[in-house]
Amino acid sequence: MYESKNVLPLSCLVNTPDRTWAILDNEITLVHHDRPGELHERPFRGIDIGELNDIYPDGESTVLFAASEGIARFDLKHLDRPARSLHAAIRSV
Repeated sequence: MYESKNVLPLSCLVNTPDRTWAILDNEITLVHHDRPGELHERPFRGIDIGELNDIYPDGESTVLFAASEGIARFDLKHLDRPARSLHAAIRSV
């Protein structure tokens, strides 16, 4: 349909007072309203929970991601820290 390589499917867009969240081509993207030219994608690339369905901001520093294989919780206090190994706790629901 589109021949441009710059077109990405947008499946979710969530606005909060400070941030805009998006799911672009099944990748989580964050834009701070006070820094509109900066896209944060890298901190979320380690989250592999299947096809992303929705984003639920929970307060000022926590966000939940709903996907086909589960739910992930991310603490935004860790957003600007360098990438490192992620520890996972697996629980049954």
